[in-house]
Amino acid sequence: MALTVAGTLAGCGCTSPIERDTPFARAIERRVDELSRTGPQGATWRVDELADFPWDRVYYFSEEYISYREINAAVGEKVFEGCGERPTFGQDAYLIFTRRGEVVHAVSVPATLVDADKQSYPRTAVLRAVRRDPPYLLELVNRRR
Repeated sequence: MALTVAGTLAGCGCTSPIERDTPFARAIERRVDELSRTGPQGATWRVDELADFPWDRVYYFSEEYISYREINAAVGEKVFEGCGERPTFGQDAYLIFTRRGEVVHAVSVPATLVDADKQSYPRTAVLRAVRRDPPYLLELVNRRR
């Protein structure tokens, strides 16, 4: 089941499944904001508890450092269509959830609150608070066993 909700970015004919003002997007952003304020440093939260729908992989992309073409290539399907080369916002990060290679949810979160050192994570990924003082930067990481 592919995500069929499409948004228009910057009025330029660019379409994507990035949810910016849906109940799910608001809930994720609210939860990320809450986690960034509560910490403590080193605390972790399971991503599968934040995203309680069927998915098997989450992708992380910061608008500041990646092109739409690179996002499409990494995810393996057209996430952005008609969008040109680079994101125009630069202050958001995308969490793109897939199941069996199809996008099921995609949200925008403040890049100042969430970071990652790679693009793709399994369902076992966690968010880890990595600053000493609030607001904590939440880093997406593989869960250590």
